[in-house]
Amino acid sequence: MSTVILVEQAQLSAIKNIKTAGLYLLQSQADLSLYRLGETKNLSSRAGSHGSSAPRSAWKKAPNWTEIYRPWRLLWAASIPEATHLSLKMCEHHLHAVFARRYEFVDDSGFEAHPEDGPDLVKIANSEFVALEEIALRQRRQKFDKEAHYRAQWLPKA
Repeated sequence: MSTVILVEQAQLSAIKNIKTAGLYLLQSQADLSLYRLGETKNLSSRAGSHGSSAPRSAWKKAPNWTEIYRPWRLLWAASIPEATHLSLKMCEHHLHAVFARRYEFVDDSGFEAHPEDGPDLVKIANSEFVALEEIALRQRRQKFDKEAHYRAQWLPKA
């Protein structure tokens, strides 16, 4: 079974039904030259939060970069059903490195590209499928066992 599932272009509108962890690529509709790359524990709720112009939380004093350039359109998504937090972060950082070779990042996860580069960005993200799959598989195999680590470090040897 595959650990990374690319969400086809035709399925992006149905992302609200995908309740697994994953990665996503968004394009700002306020400024078409801005794109955002991210990871989330729940693709459906995260995709919805970027698309709306929902009011900010009361505790926030100023809007962040993502809020300023709302609404966002989902261009690409990859579902990683059994992802750990670490494997999601590693996959996201891998894609950051890939995109940073070609584009300038203007925020932690936002970068600037030509407005018509959207299809090329999707191709780049899809071309990294094997690398993302390897990261996810490696992390699943090497889950950290806290109890075993504690026993090995602190309990007397028999």
